[in-house]
Amino acid sequence: MKNLFVKASRRGQGVGTALCDWLEAQARTAGFDHIYLGVGTDNDRARDLYVRLGYRPMGESTSITYDYIDDDGSTKTATEISDYYTKPLL
Repeated sequence: MKNLFVKASRRGQGVGTALCDWLEAQARTAGFDHIYLGVGTDNDRARDLYVRLGYRPMGESTSITYDYIDDDGSTKTATEISDYYTKPLL
């Protein structure tokens, strides 16, 4: 899973859960037995969602730089420290 983002105005409405459920179903259909993701160390809300959905920390972290579109439609670049999580799909 890479660069999953829910607009602030849509958070807390089940959008993130629905996106994760859909992505997991697609991965299962494609024959994958695990899914992996990174979550920013300062993104408690996302980490709580992933843990609630069954993801577990792998004990690994890295610095990640990525582009994203902000609420005004502008492309921005961010760098964050991310912890890796995994979930079995079987």
